[in-house]
Amino acid sequence: MPLFRVYTILDPGNSNWNIIQDPTHEELKSNLQVFMKKIIHVARVVPKIEKIFREKREAKISKLKRKIDEGEKNGANMAKELAKAGINLNYMNLTPEEKEVAWRQKWELPRGKEKHDDYEDEIANNKKINNKLLEILAGIEKIQTNMDEDRKHW
Repeated sequence: MPLFRVYTILDPGNSNWNIIQDPTHEELKSNLQVFMKKIIHVARVVPKIEKIFREKREAKISKLKRKIDEGEKNGANMAKELAKAGINLNYMNLTPEEKEVAWRQKWELPRGKEKHDDYEDEIANNKKINNKLLEILAGIEKIQTNMDEDRKHW
């Protein structure tokens, strides 16, 4: 989908044809800045979403671990529960310490993103994001320059 359109109004009675851009390059740059601000503003909920995800995931994992531990105590066949947890059958032959290490290796996530007030600023000041925005704006400027040069030949 194009970002903008260029219209040429051809009037046979007028040798100076009008070229209309919709939106103009200035509007396009302004809208791009607003769009980036909205994306950055929306990104501030990422830590909240991550926290909810981790809580739900942790509840599910602890339920699996509880079932495996109960089944192990009762001497039940744990193949089905271990398969659900994605753990090798050799898990049953490990010592409690080895089981804990194996369980953590399987399910532990990297440390969560701590919620802090400057998270939005951290995203807004990210060098990669700002560089990409500058590249896009430079591309828009180049388009404007090229179109102005093309108009000279008409």
